[in-house]
Amino acid sequence: MLSFLPLPAAAQSNDAKYCLALADKYEETSPAKQSSSVVIDQAVAGCEKGINLADSIAVLEKALKASRVTLPARPQ
Repeated sequence: MLSFLPLPAAAQSNDAKYCLALADKYEETSPAKQSSSVVIDQAVAGCEKGINLADSIAVLEKALKASRVTLPARPQ
């Protein structure tokens, strides 16, 4: 029987790293915070938990672009 161990934080996918970078950028940017909504809060939570990354990324990118905030670089 195989046993699976959780991956360490350093082994996060590029999407997970990018999602967290977007969430951090969103949280530190005043104009973006003004448009906070349940959807955005869920996207930030998704990034933090590592779930629904594609949806979370799309929501946060849209919110940051709408606030004319430069997006962080996407990890390679």
